Amino acid sequence: MFKRSKKNLAEERFKLLSDNMAASILLRDIDGKTLFLSPYTEILTGYPLETLKNDFLLAIHPEDLETFNKAYKVVSLGESYQLRFRIAHRSGIEIWAESRIVPIMNDSGDYEGSLTITFDVTGQVRYQKIVEARNRELQDFSYMISHDLKSPLYTIKGMLGVIEADYLSNLSPELKEIINHIQTAQGRLESLITGILEYSRASSEAIEESEIQLKEILTDIKRDFNLKDNEIDAPDYKVLGNKTKLYQIISNLVSNAIKYKDHKRELAIKVRVTKEGNRVFITVSDNGRGLSEDQLGLIFRPFHRIHRDLEGTGVGLAIVQTLVDRMGGEIKVESKVGEGSRFIVCLRGV
Repeated sequence: MFKRSKKNLAEERFKLLSDNMAASILLRDIDGKTLFLSPYTEILTGYPLETLKNDFLLAIHPEDLETFNKAYKVVSLGESYQLRFRIAHRSGIEIWAESRIVPIMNDSGDYEGSLTITFDVTGQVRYQKIVEARNRELQDFSYMISHDLKSPLYTIKGMLGVIEADYLSNLSPELKEIINHIQTAQGRLESLITGILEYSRASSEAIEESEIQLKEILTDIKRDFNLKDNEIDAPDYKVLGNKTKLYQIISNLVSNAIKYKDHKRELAIKVRVTKEGNRVFITVSDNGRGLSEDQLGLIFRPFHRIHRDLEGTGVGLAIVQTLVDRMGGEIKVESKVGEGSRFIVCLRGV
């Protein structure tokens, strides 16, 4: 009696879960016959449950049927399988779905059927396509920048070089000043083009991940920026990411701390590393100019410069955020005007 009640309780809980879960739950036996379909399956496909119980594959997009059948063959061998495919919704709308299929084995280890849980991922797929389209547009724009704008820019630079070498001594002070303004403008434009290309590469260039010895990168940072022992940590932590990109992230933050120092006091910079669970936090703090609340919301926007009294392209922090995001991390900033800033980079630890 007790065992029967326990079984009934389990069935009631399963029904409660399946009836209220925003996912399709499908149970099939060893012969592929449908034993159970959750109510959400009808919403996901547009077909009545009774129709789907007789022919579940009716809802699969014809071009993805082969992939779907292959998945079940793998599962029948006792292996779980995950796939993304299209659903041919009864209304004619194309729905993208993602299924996790797991085998059901008996006590002897023999295959008896499968459990499939399917989620609607149409929104994710559409967003991914938008991102891919924007990346292609950015790549096209970068190509135009690097080929169509650099060529005349180099011509201007070359002609200015000729004028400076052969004619500058014969020009009047007024013309020399004009030439100087042209050279300055040319230098700014060249820096801007370089910044655009760097931002484009950060957004679209493939990133190969591996385990990184954080100590190696921090040792390089210490040497390259001539930091003291008490200004930078170098623990033996490992993180997941790209070594070159991680160096770029930290060096950019340290470089900014130096660049935007407060000239009224000696620069105090600290690079600290801590670990909490499987997360590693790299904090770069300074006692520089600091940022207001309004400025904090703008610093990661590409080509937006906060301190216009200093030369820059406004892409440094935008590149930092892009690289951190692409490495599966997070970055946040705390700052007060006149007191300094703290940039905290959170990465996946090993």
